[in-house]
Amino acid sequence: MQPQLNKGQEQLLKESKVRGLCAAHSADMEALLFRLILYCSIDDHEAANRDFTNMTLTDKIVLARVDLRKNYPDRFLNHKKHFASLNKFNKFRGRLIHCDIVWDETKPNEFKVLDVQKINGEWRIVPIKYTIQDVARKCADFGKLIIEFANSTKDIIAIVDKKYPELNKAAKSK
Repeated sequence: MQPQLNKGQEQLLKESKVRGLCAAHSADMEALLFRLILYCSIDDHEAANRDFTNMTLTDKIVLARVDLRKNYPDRFLNHKKHFASLNKFNKFRGRLIHCDIVWDETKPNEFKVLDVQKINGEWRIVPIKYTIQDVARKCADFGKLIIEFANSTKDIIAIVDKKYPELNKAAKSK
């Protein structure tokens, strides 16, 4: 028999599930974008000077867009509209992961994220309402984007592997 949770513990558990779902999707996309950037820019000598150590999701979205457009314009056209969705999810993700969450006492599936925004030149706390269903829907939609980008990345990796078979051999031998 598991111990009974008090209201604060229940809310903390719900909060960790909401944040965790969002963070997991974000981590999947970040890893995928990183891979996409690496394989798109393999022949780009300027890309060799990039510092990948502190890249944010925003940085990866920007670079993936630039590198895809430059090196695989046909793939870029397929994903052009997806980049706006990536940016929207990034903003949503940032709110859920970094801002305070306050649960509605009367509606157990609703909560507010306390965001900080500049309004008329002053920083203000702005409550933004969400439901657990909103989070699930946005993450499901984002999951579809991950699959779209994964398919393109897989195709680009196959092209690079064909062009540079020694890369694949070197990676497997480590």
